[in-house]
Amino acid sequence: MDRFVNSILSQAPGCPRSVIKQHVLKAAIRFCSETWVWQLKEDCLVLKGAVDVILSAPEDAAITGILEFKLNGRDFQLYSRSGAVVSFDAPIFEDGIINITKAFIPMRDASALPDILHDEWFEGVEAGALFSLRSMPEKPWTDSGGVRTALSVFYSEIGKAKIRARLKNDVAGTRVKSVRFI
Repeated sequence: MDRFVNSILSQAPGCPRSVIKQHVLKAAIRFCSETWVWQLKEDCLVLKGAVDVILSAPEDAAITGILEFKLNGRDFQLYSRSGAVVSFDAPIFEDGIINITKAFIPMRDASALPDILHDEWFEGVEAGALFSLRSMPEKPWTDSGGVRTALSVFYSEIGKAKIRARLKNDVAGTRVKSVRFI
């Protein structure tokens, strides 16, 4: 989180570190909730007759969604989720392995952010924090022109992140060849 704070300090002169940290965290939560870029895969053993399973989450994180849920290698959609608990519509009919890909958001009081935000989406989270900081009325760091720029970068990075997260970076693009009609 310090890397974000230090970068923003020079762009929001006079803004206290604690305020910057709050806005970085707010931007990170929004970025992750809209894009699902913070993903982890988990395999869980489930026994015949099970009606629910409790999912794990990293420290300072909450599960925001499930991208993939398979039982013994087959897609499984007969479940509902509330927080970290997945409840099955009917008891599991065989022992097996559940493969889950989960998406996370930082908790509101998180002390650290995931590496993926630092390594791959720094510009997006930084822009989100700058947008909200520069929007604050009557502060030395208020900048109406900078608000538009930061908001534009934030939404652009969200768009890119949504595409990458949904495709999981493993789908190649398709080349389309135009055909002339006479």
